[in-house]
Amino acid sequence: MNSSNKQRLNKNISKWLIAGSLFFVLFFTGNVFAVSAEYTQSYSSDQKLYFGSLVSLEPNNESKITLANTENAKNFLGVYIDDGGSTLAVNMSDAANQVAVNGKVVALASNLNGDIKKGDFLAISTVSGVASKALASDSVIGSANTNFDENNPNNTRTEIINSDGLKREIVVGPIEIDLFKIQKNTSFQPGILQKLEQSIGKPISSLKLVLITLLSLAIVVAIASMSYAAIRTSIIQSSRNPLAQPVIMQSLAKTIFIIVLTGIIGFSLIYLVIRI
Repeated sequence: MNSSNKQRLNKNISKWLIAGSLFFVLFFTGNVFAVSAEYTQSYSSDQKLYFGSLVSLEPNNESKITLANTENAKNFLGVYIDDGGSTLAVNMSDAANQVAVNGKVVALASNLNGDIKKGDFLAISTVSGVASKALASDSVIGSANTNFDENNPNNTRTEIINSDGLKREIVVGPIEIDLFKIQKNTSFQPGILQKLEQSIGKPISSLKLVLITLLSLAIVVAIASMSYAAIRTSIIQSSRNPLAQPVIMQSLAKTIFIIVLTGIIGFSLIYLVIRI
């Protein structure tokens, strides 16, 4: 194979790698957008439910819900809302209760575990149907989109008995949260990941971690292949025709620009995946 054919082959390989990497990025980013759609499902219940109540599936009946608490947290489903509170409602019926299973919703929360600030993780509390600030040992079900206003006129005050047997007054009221599937204990996650989660105000799911890893690999492969092809081609051409160095440098500069642009686009998409 002569040198011109080798150069043509290297350019074709680079083009295919760039096209494949961009397709890879766009394909998985589209899937993430699709997963993020807000929707509700219909369930029956024998309990009195209040707007914003956290609910769990009953152990032996997946079509019936009950108020969520620490005892049934493993069956946590979502937040009870009215019929008009979602983008997409599934299996609607006149007698059913609509439950938001993801997205931004209004939920009941309390100051049981301390003041709730925007970005704080939330967990199921011992008070049935009510969320509270997540402690280090808790599994989180969402993050606060706003500060919890203890002076909201819609709040109620109630007394509970602590584990030590003492009475304590807490405030229960509405707060806007970003609801997602229940996550494992965040205290066991790597320090860098935990700081990233705190900066964006919500945990990063396993699906997002996989997508971020795959996107990063695709970007690295694309940049590495383009860089290798550009440097190799420049060295070969310079050694054969030293007088053509200005043209070769211009071509190399264009390739570097494409590499930088690919990196910017790729890492911007990774940032969008993290933020969604």
